[in-house]
Amino acid sequence: MFNRSAWKLIQFRPGNPIYLLAAALIPAVLSFGVLIIAGLQGWASSSFFEFSEGGVTVLRGPWMLGDGAQGWGLFMANVAITAVWFASLNSLVAVGEEFGWRGLVQHHIIERLGFVPGIALLGFIWGIWHLPVNLAGWNYPETPMLGALVLFPLKLIAVSYIMAWLTLRARSFWPAVVQHGSGNGIGVAVMSSLTFSAGTTSLTGSLVQIGLTLVLAMLCVALVLRDVRAQRRT
Repeated sequence: MFNRSAWKLIQFRPGNPIYLLAAALIPAVLSFGVLIIAGLQGWASSSFFEFSEGGVTVLRGPWMLGDGAQGWGLFMANVAITAVWFASLNSLVAVGEEFGWRGLVQHHIIERLGFVPGIALLGFIWGIWHLPVNLAGWNYPETPMLGALVLFPLKLIAVSYIMAWLTLRARSFWPAVVQHGSGNGIGVAVMSSLTFSAGTTSLTGSLVQIGLTLVLAMLCVALVLRDVRAQRRT
């Protein structure tokens, strides 16, 4: 039966565009963070880029402003524009999923359980929803059981807190759509460009990515709880 009251709670308007932009860039920032840490530690190098003090040589990849030698300003613009473009394209696929998770379920689960436990449960369910493909080795081919049962749910719990902050601030589920699309676009692309050194595997990159995502998630939790306390005082 159609639930009109639940339908009215779904926030269809895109809200402040700054949150849409942030949602497009966050996966790029996280994946480049992995690239930088892995490079500095000698764990991996990227087949997409060569870095120097003066800028970056873009070796290959579908970058909107082209490849070749680029100064830091041009390179960052290249990454940002590419992230936004592919986030927009992949959002066409992600919109159905995020309409359900962030558009429909998020409000009710926070209302019933509270922000921290509610979003943790939502992220866990989202992670387990991917169980069949992960057990088949889709995201963690070297360790499918660990990936499917532990790493991917942990990652999506962290991502859910980031998406929750964006959607609550924007009062719209569209930033979650954009972040989901960006993660499946530039986020996956940059991570897939890593070539790991002897003695390390793609699991190393995944663990670094999860660690960085958890740090950002904790910041988002702190920001949401600060806003909740501020509302209670008014």
